[in-house]
Amino acid sequence: MSERKRINIDVDPRIADVLSRLAADANVTEGELIDRIVVAHELEHALARTRAASDLDEEQAMALAREELTAVRKARRAP
Repeated sequence: MSERKRINIDVDPRIADVLSRLAADANVTEGELIDRIVVAHELEHALARTRAASDLDEEQAMALAREELTAVRKARRAP
C-alpha cells in the first residue's frame, strides 16, 4: 500500500484525541492506524461471511482469517 490518497474527515474531537493517542502508542500515523482499523473491519466481515456460507468450525474460520490477514499484510509490503 505504497500509494496514498489524502482525504479529509470530520470526527468528534474526543474521537480525534483517541485516534491520535492510539496512533502514538502504536508508533504509526493516524492514517496508518485508520488503514489498520479498516482492514481489520473488512477481515471481520469476511470471517462472518465465511462462517455463514460454510461449515467451518471456529478453529477453521480463525485459521482462514489468519491466512487472509497474512495475505493483506504481504500485499501492503509489495512494491
